[in-house]
Amino acid sequence: MKSKISRASLIALFTVISFASSAAADESERLALQFLGTATGTSWDLLSEATVAEIVVLAEDGNFNPADLEGFGCFEIDLVDPSSGVVVGTGVDCLAPVPVGPEGNIFDAIEVEAFSFFILPGGAFVSNGLTSVRAFLPGIGDGDGFTHVTGSLPEQNNILAATGQFKDKGSTRVSGAVDLSQFGAGIVAFNCLWIVDIKIN
Repeated sequence: MKSKISRASLIALFTVISFASSAAADESERLALQFLGTATGTSWDLLSEATVAEIVVLAEDGNFNPADLEGFGCFEIDLVDPSSGVVVGTGVDCLAPVPVGPEGNIFDAIEVEAFSFFILPGGAFVSNGLTSVRAFLPGIGDGDGFTHVTGSLPEQNNILAATGQFKDKGSTRVSGAVDLSQFGAGIVAFNCLWIVDIKIN
C-alpha cells in the first residue's frame, strides 16, 4: 500500500506551470514530466512486478482494460522531473506503430497509438492517444543519436484512469525524440517531455 504524501510535497517533485485557463484553474495542476531512457519492448504482463501491479490497479478504475494492450509493445523507463533531472517514478509507453511513409517505411513516418503510464509515489494515471513520429531531416535537430521527432496534441481529457492522489480528469501532451535505430531488435530510446493537466487530491 502506498504511503500518502502531501499534495504540496507531490507537486514539489515536478516543474509546475500555471494553468492558463481560468475555467480550469481551480480544478487542475499543470505538471511537466519526462520519459527518459532506453528499454526493450515487451508485453505489459512481462514488465516489472511492481509496474504490472499498478496497471492492474488502474484497470479497477473502470475506464481502462489491460486487454486493450494486446499487440502493443510496452517500454518501461525512468519518469523524470525535467527541471532537476531527478527520477520521480516510472514511465511506461505501450505502443502500436503503423508505418505510413512510402511503402510503409518505418524510417519515414509512423502513426502510433500509445497508452502512456505515469507511476509516482502518490498514485498513477494512464492516457491514450495517437502520436505522430517522423524522421529527422539529416543534420536538422538530430543530435544525441536520436532518429525521430515525436509529438501529440490530443483533445482534452485523454486520461483514462487514475489512482491515489490523482483524478482521471485531464489531458496529456507530448513532444520529444526517440531513437529507432535498434527498432528491429525491439529497443527504443526515449527523450520525451510531457505536459500534464490533472486534478490532484
